[in-house]
Amino acid sequence: MGANASAPVKPTFTYASPSSSEDEELVSKLHNLILNQPSESDDYQDLGVESADESNPITVQNLNKWEAELLSDPKNQLALNCFTGNDITQIIANTTNQNKNNIDLFNNLVKFEGGPITNQKSSGRCWLFASTNVFKEFIKAKYNLESFEFSQNYLYFYDKLEKSNWFLNRILDSYEEDIDSRLVQYLVGLPENDGGQWDMVVNLVTHFGLVPKTVFEEERKI
Repeated sequence: MGANASAPVKPTFTYASPSSSEDEELVSKLHNLILNQPSESDDYQDLGVESADESNPITVQNLNKWEAELLSDPKNQLALNCFTGNDITQIIANTTNQNKNNIDLFNNLVKFEGGPITNQKSSGRCWLFASTNVFKEFIKAKYNLESFEFSQNYLYFYDKLEKSNWFLNRILDSYEEDIDSRLVQYLVGLPENDGGQWDMVVNLVTHFGLVPKTVFEEERKI
Protein backbone atom coordinates (compact mmCIF):
# COMPACT_ATOMS: atom_id res chain seq x y z
CA MET A 1 0.00 0.00 0.00
CA GLY A 2 1.07 3.64 -0.34
CA ALA A 3 0.72 6.54 -2.71
CA ASN A 4 1.17 4.35 -5.81
CA ALA A 5 -1.58 1.99 -6.92
CA SER A 6 -0.82 -1.69 -6.80
CA ALA A 7 -0.20 -3.47 -10.09
CA PRO A 8 -3.13 -5.60 -11.25
CA VAL A 9 -2.73 -9.28 -10.57
CA LYS A 10 -4.40 -12.10 -12.48
CA PRO A 11 -6.88 -13.82 -10.17
CA THR A 12 -6.25 -17.40 -9.14
CA PHE A 13 -8.94 -19.95 -8.57
CA THR A 14 -9.09 -23.12 -6.54
CA TYR A 15 -11.92 -25.57 -6.52
CA ALA A 16 -12.68 -29.02 -5.25
CA SER A 17 -12.46 -32.03 -7.52
CA PRO A 18 -15.70 -32.47 -9.43
CA SER A 19 -17.83 -35.41 -8.72
CA SER A 20 -18.33 -36.23 -12.41
CA SER A 21 -16.78 -35.60 -15.82
CA GLU A 22 -19.62 -33.22 -16.74
CA ASP A 23 -18.96 -31.06 -13.69
CA GLU A 24 -15.25 -31.03 -14.43
CA GLU A 25 -15.86 -29.83 -17.99
CA LEU A 26 -18.24 -27.06 -16.84
CA VAL A 27 -15.85 -25.77 -14.17
CA SER A 28 -13.00 -25.80 -16.67
CA LYS A 29 -14.96 -23.69 -19.15
CA LEU A 30 -15.92 -21.14 -16.49
CA HIS A 31 -12.32 -21.03 -15.30
CA ASN A 32 -10.99 -20.28 -18.77
CA LEU A 33 -13.73 -17.75 -19.44
CA ILE A 34 -12.80 -15.68 -16.38
CA LEU A 35 -9.06 -15.86 -16.98
CA ASN A 36 -9.40 -14.88 -20.63
CA GLN A 37 -11.50 -11.78 -20.05
CA PRO A 38 -10.10 -8.81 -21.99
CA SER A 39 -8.56 -5.98 -20.04
CA GLU A 40 -9.85 -2.42 -20.14
CA SER A 41 -7.25 -1.46 -22.71
CA ASP A 42 -8.54 -4.17 -25.06
CA ASP A 43 -11.90 -2.40 -25.28
CA TYR A 44 -10.35 0.43 -27.26
CA GLN A 45 -8.27 -1.56 -29.73
CA ASP A 46 -10.99 -1.61 -32.39
CA LEU A 47 -11.90 2.07 -32.15
CA GLY A 48 -9.00 3.43 -34.18
CA VAL A 49 -9.29 4.35 -37.86
CA GLU A 50 -6.77 2.47 -39.98
CA SER A 51 -6.71 4.97 -42.80
CA ALA A 52 -8.32 8.37 -43.29
CA ASP A 53 -10.99 8.71 -45.97
CA GLU A 54 -9.42 11.32 -48.20
CA SER A 55 -12.20 11.22 -50.82
CA ASN A 56 -14.68 13.14 -48.60
CA PRO A 57 -12.73 15.17 -46.02
CA ILE A 58 -14.69 17.12 -43.41
CA THR A 59 -14.40 20.63 -44.74
CA VAL A 60 -16.72 23.65 -44.69
CA GLN A 61 -17.45 23.11 -48.39
CA ASN A 62 -18.38 19.46 -47.87
CA LEU A 63 -20.51 20.27 -44.82
CA ASN A 64 -22.48 22.81 -46.85
CA LYS A 65 -22.86 20.33 -49.70
CA TRP A 66 -24.08 17.53 -47.43
CA GLU A 67 -26.55 19.87 -45.75
CA ALA A 68 -27.91 20.98 -49.11
CA GLU A 69 -28.28 17.36 -50.25
CA LEU A 70 -30.10 16.47 -47.02
CA LEU A 71 -32.53 19.40 -47.23
CA SER A 72 -33.17 18.90 -50.95
CA ASP A 73 -35.51 16.04 -50.05
CA PRO A 74 -38.88 17.43 -48.80
CA LYS A 75 -39.30 14.39 -46.54
CA ASN A 76 -36.10 15.28 -44.71
CA GLN A 77 -37.27 18.86 -44.28
CA LEU A 78 -40.58 17.65 -42.87
CA ALA A 79 -38.83 15.31 -40.45
CA LEU A 80 -36.45 18.07 -39.36
CA ASN A 81 -39.31 20.48 -38.69
CA CYS A 82 -41.22 17.84 -36.74
CA PHE A 83 -38.34 16.89 -34.47
CA THR A 84 -37.29 20.51 -33.93
CA GLY A 85 -40.50 21.80 -32.37
CA ASN A 86 -42.32 18.76 -31.01
CA ASP A 87 -42.04 16.02 -28.44
CA ILE A 88 -40.48 12.91 -29.98
CA THR A 89 -42.99 10.66 -28.17
CA GLN A 90 -45.81 12.46 -30.01
CA ILE A 91 -44.06 12.16 -33.36
CA ILE A 92 -43.34 8.44 -33.21
CA ALA A 93 -46.76 7.56 -31.76
CA ASN A 94 -48.86 5.26 -33.93
CA THR A 95 -51.96 7.42 -34.12
CA THR A 96 -53.70 5.01 -36.46
CA ASN A 97 -53.90 2.35 -33.78
CA GLN A 98 -54.79 4.93 -31.15
CA ASN A 99 -57.72 6.27 -33.16
CA LYS A 100 -59.14 2.78 -33.73
CA ASN A 101 -60.08 2.65 -30.05
CA ASN A 102 -61.46 6.20 -29.92
CA ILE A 103 -64.22 6.00 -32.51
CA ASP A 104 -67.59 6.85 -30.95
CA LEU A 105 -70.74 5.77 -32.75
CA PHE A 106 -74.11 7.30 -31.84
CA ASN A 107 -77.60 6.25 -32.86
CA ASN A 108 -79.50 9.15 -31.31
CA LEU A 109 -79.26 12.80 -32.26
CA VAL A 110 -79.30 15.04 -29.19
CA LYS A 111 -80.97 18.37 -29.74
CA PHE A 112 -78.73 21.32 -28.98
CA GLU A 113 -79.96 23.40 -26.07
CA GLY A 114 -78.59 26.53 -24.47
CA GLY A 115 -78.34 28.79 -27.49
CA PRO A 116 -77.47 31.43 -28.12
CA ILE A 117 -74.07 30.80 -26.59
CA THR A 118 -73.17 33.53 -24.10
CA ASN A 119 -69.82 34.98 -23.12
CA GLN A 120 -69.17 36.88 -19.89
CA LYS A 121 -65.73 38.03 -21.19
CA SER A 122 -63.96 37.69 -17.83
CA SER A 123 -66.35 40.16 -16.18
CA GLY A 124 -66.89 38.16 -12.97
CA ARG A 125 -70.52 37.37 -13.85
CA CYS A 126 -70.19 33.66 -14.60
CA TRP A 127 -72.75 32.79 -11.92
CA LEU A 128 -75.32 35.14 -13.51
CA PHE A 129 -74.66 33.85 -17.01
CA ALA A 130 -74.96 30.24 -15.85
CA SER A 131 -78.27 30.83 -14.07
CA THR A 132 -79.87 32.89 -16.86
CA ASN A 133 -78.83 30.20 -19.36
CA VAL A 134 -80.90 27.74 -17.34
CA PHE A 135 -83.88 30.08 -16.97
CA LYS A 136 -84.09 30.95 -20.66
CA GLU A 137 -84.61 27.32 -21.70
CA PHE A 138 -87.96 27.24 -19.89
CA ILE A 139 -89.09 30.39 -21.71
CA LYS A 140 -87.94 29.07 -25.08
CA ALA A 141 -89.77 25.79 -24.54
CA LYS A 142 -92.97 27.44 -23.27
CA TYR A 143 -93.27 29.96 -26.10
CA ASN A 144 -91.54 27.90 -28.80
CA LEU A 145 -88.78 30.46 -29.33
CA GLU A 146 -85.78 29.74 -31.52
CA SER A 147 -83.54 32.18 -29.65
CA PHE A 148 -83.97 34.05 -26.39
CA GLU A 149 -81.71 35.51 -23.72
CA PHE A 150 -82.24 37.13 -20.33
CA SER A 151 -80.29 40.24 -19.38
CA GLN A 152 -77.32 39.36 -17.19
CA ASN A 153 -76.46 43.04 -16.86
CA TYR A 154 -79.85 43.72 -15.27
CA LEU A 155 -79.18 41.26 -12.45
CA TYR A 156 -75.60 42.47 -12.17
CA PHE A 157 -76.75 46.05 -11.50
CA TYR A 158 -79.03 45.01 -8.67
CA ASP A 159 -76.39 42.65 -7.30
CA LYS A 160 -74.04 45.64 -6.94
CA LEU A 161 -76.83 47.66 -5.37
CA GLU A 162 -77.64 44.96 -2.80
CA LYS A 163 -73.99 44.36 -1.93
CA SER A 164 -73.42 48.09 -1.44
CA ASN A 165 -76.48 48.24 0.81
CA TRP A 166 -75.19 45.30 2.86
CA PHE A 167 -71.78 46.94 3.27
CA LEU A 168 -73.19 50.29 4.40
CA ASN A 169 -75.44 48.60 6.93
CA ARG A 170 -72.53 46.63 8.36
CA ILE A 171 -70.55 49.86 8.73
CA LEU A 172 -73.49 51.43 10.58
CA ASP A 173 -73.72 48.41 12.85
CA SER A 174 -70.03 48.70 13.74
CA TYR A 175 -69.90 52.46 14.39
CA GLU A 176 -68.74 51.81 17.96
CA GLU A 177 -65.82 49.68 16.77
CA ASP A 178 -62.35 51.17 16.59
CA ILE A 179 -61.26 52.03 13.05
CA ASP A 180 -58.35 49.60 13.41
CA SER A 181 -60.49 46.72 14.69
CA ARG A 182 -60.39 43.48 12.77
CA LEU A 183 -64.10 43.72 11.94
CA VAL A 184 -63.87 47.18 10.39
CA GLN A 185 -60.67 46.33 8.55
CA TYR A 186 -62.34 43.21 7.17
CA LEU A 187 -65.33 45.22 5.92
CA VAL A 188 -63.33 47.99 4.28
CA GLY A 189 -60.81 45.51 2.88
CA LEU A 190 -63.41 44.18 0.44
CA PRO A 191 -66.62 46.23 0.44
CA GLU A 192 -68.09 44.08 -2.33
CA ASN A 193 -66.90 41.70 -5.03
CA ASP A 194 -68.09 40.23 -8.31
CA GLY A 195 -68.61 36.64 -7.22
CA GLY A 196 -71.91 35.00 -6.40
CA GLN A 197 -73.77 31.71 -6.00
CA TRP A 198 -77.16 30.11 -6.46
CA ASP A 199 -78.86 31.44 -3.32
CA MET A 200 -77.82 34.97 -4.30
CA VAL A 201 -79.37 34.48 -7.74
CA VAL A 202 -82.58 33.28 -6.13
CA ASN A 203 -82.75 36.40 -3.96
CA LEU A 204 -82.09 38.72 -6.91
CA VAL A 205 -84.73 37.10 -9.13
CA THR A 206 -87.26 36.98 -6.27
CA HIS A 207 -86.88 40.68 -5.51
CA PHE A 208 -86.19 42.18 -8.94
CA GLY A 209 -87.32 39.60 -11.48
CA LEU A 210 -85.89 39.04 -14.95
CA VAL A 211 -85.98 41.04 -18.17
CA PRO A 212 -85.03 40.15 -21.76
CA LYS A 213 -81.61 41.21 -22.90
CA THR A 214 -83.17 43.44 -25.56
CA VAL A 215 -84.65 45.57 -22.74
CA PHE A 216 -81.48 45.86 -20.64
CA GLU A 217 -78.44 45.38 -22.86
CA GLU A 218 -74.78 45.24 -21.89
CA GLU A 219 -74.03 48.90 -22.61
CA ARG A 220 -77.11 50.27 -20.84
CA LYS A 221 -76.37 53.10 -18.42
CA ILE A 222 -78.49 53.94 -15.36
